Amino acid sequence: MRTVETSEYAGLLQSLADNGHTVRVEICGGSMLPFLAPHRDAALIKKPDRPLRCGDIVFCRIPSARGERYILHRISRITDDGFYMIGDAQNVCEGPFPESCVFGVAVSVVRRGKTVTPESLVWKFYSGPWLRHAALRRAALRLRKGPLRRRGCGKGDKPSGSAEETL
Repeated sequence: MRTVETSEYAGLLQSLADNGHTVRVEICGGSMLPFLAPHRDAALIKKPDRPLRCGDIVFCRIPSARGERYILHRISRITDDGFYMIGDAQNVCEGPFPESCVFGVAVSVVRRGKTVTPESLVWKFYSGPWLRHAALRRAALRLRKGPLRRRGCGKGDKPSGSAEETL
């Protein structure tokens, strides 16, 4: 098994998406809980072929003080300044970011071993009411039964997604 830097891995994903492929990205981090769990679920992304919308799950390259970050989050709002994103387990938006940061949009996810599309009720819930009521998320997550520990990538861990074309 070969370990690669995140920037090399994300660059390969972007190259495949830019060439029309759909790529599978394993979830590594707890920001999309409870919809997507780390080391269990994956997102199938492709290059956007339509204007981005609120509720879209996007894979982005975001500049930061420590270099670039790669984030899979949901678009919460779009303004003239750019778009704002938020993870499903977060209650604060990040942004604005230019649309050029986005190199992939989720066309489906694999959740608990089953394919979920944007037309499904669970996807619509998380891109609708859950997205619009970010301030209530913390309380809702505390009330939910079952462990919602953040089991993201630990120090030194690398994403282990598959950069293969899906059929």
